[in-house]
Amino acid sequence: MHEAVEIAKLRLFLKMISLINDKKDLEPLPDIDFNIISGNTLVGVISQKDLEAQSSVSLFGNELIDEINNVRVEIEHFRHQQEILDEFDTDRSTYFEYKNNIQNKLNTINHKINESFADHYYDTKSLEEYEERYQPFNWIVNFYSVISSGGFDVIIGNPPYVEYSKIKKDYKILPHTSVQKLSKDDLKPTAFGYKTFKCGNLYANVMERSFKILAQNGRMSFIIPLSGVVTPRMESLKNILFDCTTFIANFSASAHPSTLFTGVKQRLAIVTSIKDKKADIYNTSFLRWLSEEREYLFKNKIFYVNNINKIN
Repeated sequence: MHEAVEIAKLRLFLKMISLINDKKDLEPLPDIDFNIISGNTLVGVISQKDLEAQSSVSLFGNELIDEINNVRVEIEHFRHQQEILDEFDTDRSTYFEYKNNIQNKLNTINHKINESFADHYYDTKSLEEYEERYQPFNWIVNFYSVISSGGFDVIIGNPPYVEYSKIKKDYKILPHTSVQKLSKDDLKPTAFGYKTFKCGNLYANVMERSFKILAQNGRMSFIIPLSGVVTPRMESLKNILFDCTTFIANFSASAHPSTLFTGVKQRLAIVTSIKDKKADIYNTSFLRWLSEEREYLFKNKIFYVNNINKIN
C-alpha cells in the first residue's frame, strides 16, 4: 500500500510539471503527505458515532475529538507555513520538525482507537498484531475535516474482487447486528459492522463503506463484477444502492470477444451513483465488442434505458 501511495504522489507531481510551459512558472511542489494516505478501507473508525458505540473509547470520546480537531488546526497552519517557506526560500529544518510532530500526534490518537477496537472486536492478541495484520484506517482521524463536514464529494474505485471465504482464516471483517446465522468463527456483530457481510466478497463491503463516507449528493463510481448487480447473494448491496441513491447508471460488459480492461477476463459492471434518498435507475444492455471497437466504445455503443424498479 505504501508503494502505491508514493507512486500516486509521483504521478501527481509529474502531471503538475507537465502543465508548465515555461520553467520560470515552476513553483515549489506542495506537501501532500496529509492528503494521500494508505490504509485498510474496511477496518477502522469512520465517525464520532463509531467511537461512541465502543464503550471503552466513548469514555474519552470528546477528549479524542478535541485532540483530532487540534491536530487539524495544526495541519492547516503547517500548510500556511509551507507557503511562507516557499515564498522566501528559508531554512526548512523547522518545517520538517513541525511536520513530524503532527504525524506523531496523529499516530498517538490512532493507537488509542486501535487499542480499544483490537481488544474488543478483532481476533488479535496485541495492538501490534492488529495494526500489522489489518492496517486499520480511522477516517475521523486522518480526514477529520472531510468526515465532520459530511463526507467526500467524489469517490472512484476499483475494489478487490476477493471471496471472503478464501481469506477468512487470516483476515476478518465485522458483521452488522442485522446479519443472521453467523458461524462460530465469525466476529461478533456490531452496529458499525457490514450489512453486506453475507455477500461474501470484499468489493461489496468496500462499496458499503464508501457510501458511509460519501457526502449527501456526492458522486460515486465503482468497477465491480457483474454479479454485484444481478445475483441473489448481493441483495444487501443492491438494497444499499436503492436506499442511498437518486441515480444509478449501470454499464454491463461481457468478457468475450474482448474485455473492458486488457488482461481482466471477467464480466464487469461500472456502477455510477449520486447519494440521495430515491433511486432512479438506468441500465445499458449487456454489451459485447471487438478489441478494435474499444476506442469508440463509450461514444458509439453505450446507451442507457430507464429501469424504474430495479437492476436486473
